[in-house]
Amino acid sequence: MFYSINVTLPTINAGDVVINEFMASNNVTQADNYGEFDDWIELYNSTSQDIMLDGYYLNDESISSTRWAIPATTTIAANGYLIVWADNDPGQLGLHASFKLASAGEDVYLTASDNSILDQINYGGQTSDVTTGRLPNGTGPFAQLVSTYNAENLVLTVTDYNFNTTVDIFPNPSDGIINVRFSNRIQGSIVVLNQLGQEVAAKNLGSSLQSSIDLSRLKPGIYFIKIGDRINTRIAIY
Repeated sequence: MFYSINVTLPTINAGDVVINEFMASNNVTQADNYGEFDDWIELYNSTSQDIMLDGYYLNDESISSTRWAIPATTTIAANGYLIVWADNDPGQLGLHASFKLASAGEDVYLTASDNSILDQINYGGQTSDVTTGRLPNGTGPFAQLVSTYNAENLVLTVTDYNFNTTVDIFPNPSDGIINVRFSNRIQGSIVVLNQLGQEVAAKNLGSSLQSSIDLSRLKPGIYFIKIGDRINTRIAIY
């Protein structure tokens, strides 16, 4: 005797799961489970329910026989994030898609089995180790960001309880002018380091609650800001 069981998977509506952030030129930011620095795409579940992604696809073309099927039983948690490595290594364990992202720009699609498009992004040229993501998180337009891999996209704010101050650093990424705003005055200086830990710029804080530093002479890339002896954070110049 044979039995058949019919299972109806919940339908994902547009906006339930979105392409939230991606990196198309990953040199040093985040390694995958094989230690490789590959392209990645972050999906975000904006609902209060876990969603199974069986029957859904990612690709850099809207309708294609080579589109990558998200593996059956893959679930994205309620209000959670899911990382897919766009590295053209589908044989690797984990979520490794059968395509890569072009750093010069292209399209990314999240589609259903009937080829309907749930979400998409057309992007231009990318800066290495700078992501493109939705701001506000999950709903906003795409903007260049400092990576918030597998986490909420945020405007960078640093709170240091030893200094009893909050520091806003903006815009980040920047085309060269970085503004640093303090909730309370602190002593010291702003020091900018490259990825080798070498000082490339510095400015005394003085008594102002806001200071600017011109980094337009620096090459595009990732740098680190050190404020006083305690606050360290990452910025991107494009």
